[in-house]
Amino acid sequence: MSRQYIVLTAVLIACAGWLGGCAGKSDPAGDPHAYWQRLATSLKDSTQPREQALAAQWLGLTLMDDQVGAQSTIGNPADPAIESAISGLLTKVNTSDDPVALSLATQVGVRRKDQHAISSTAGRWQVVEPDNLAPRLFADTPIDTVLAGARDTTRYETHGYDQIRLMTSVFKRWPMSREEMGSGYSKALADDEARAAANAFGIWAAFAIPAFQNLVNACRDGDLLSTPTRREDCLHVGKVMAGNSSDLLSKGIGISILERAASTQEDIALATTLRRNKEWQQHHYFEIFTEHKDEQQYASDMLRLLKTPGVDNEIQLMETALREKGIALVPPQDWQPPKRS
Repeated sequence: MSRQYIVLTAVLIACAGWLGGCAGKSDPAGDPHAYWQRLATSLKDSTQPREQALAAQWLGLTLMDDQVGAQSTIGNPADPAIESAISGLLTKVNTSDDPVALSLATQVGVRRKDQHAISSTAGRWQVVEPDNLAPRLFADTPIDTVLAGARDTTRYETHGYDQIRLMTSVFKRWPMSREEMGSGYSKALADDEARAAANAFGIWAAFAIPAFQNLVNACRDGDLLSTPTRREDCLHVGKVMAGNSSDLLSKGIGISILERAASTQEDIALATTLRRNKEWQQHHYFEIFTEHKDEQQYASDMLRLLKTPGVDNEIQLMETALREKGIALVPPQDWQPPKRS
């Protein structure tokens, strides 16, 4: 499953110089690491768990290689002062009941490959939100433990858009200096608000998902029959992710799991309907955001949608964009999805 459609809502990041920029548009004179260090310094003494988690996240970014992505490695893990500061901030966050802060802190642990921190923050997140599947997948526990613990979950929620809004507000409070940003921004990112949103969407798109591969492998082919409860557990997880996810990637994975685990006519029909609806929506969503003639209009529309009441996650943003264009969320009976190349 490609992350293409998730990044559609973050196309802004394609021209964001803070992560190396687009091909031909980045400026080596920019210094994003100095920016992360400045933000972390500004937030590290905050008493707010969300700001403490952001400070830990941005301290981690100062240690990373220039090549940023879901599998990034830490570029300079030997700085004991920064490592100690990150650990101290995560410890503070872990005393809170704020799922947004705990989800951010869990991502920091995952990115640093710190199993103790992951277990601690994801475990606390599970306690705060026992109905949420997401912290169980981030925790990277044995898959049978994940599936057994997921039986009472009803949703998959990473709090990504809460994080985006939080980061956007902080970036607006402390905007990049000219020296930090270099000249790697397009006209669409010519103001502080657009840059703030680009940074926030970019970090979310790069880091805010768990590793799904173990789950996908456990819920396919012969592994579906490997334990007496495996098919039923996978069926439940598939329904949760397919029907109540906060982002398009997890929804798509959920539909795939549901398709493989379904054994009754009712579940097969549900999987078929959900797949068809998703492909219809994504097809038109892609059309909406590729019809823009310039990046500035795209940026303006994305910022406006981000501020729209009731848009709290990527799924809701897509549905709102479709409704604004008068596009139904369910395809007509005779519609056929475009053939995949």
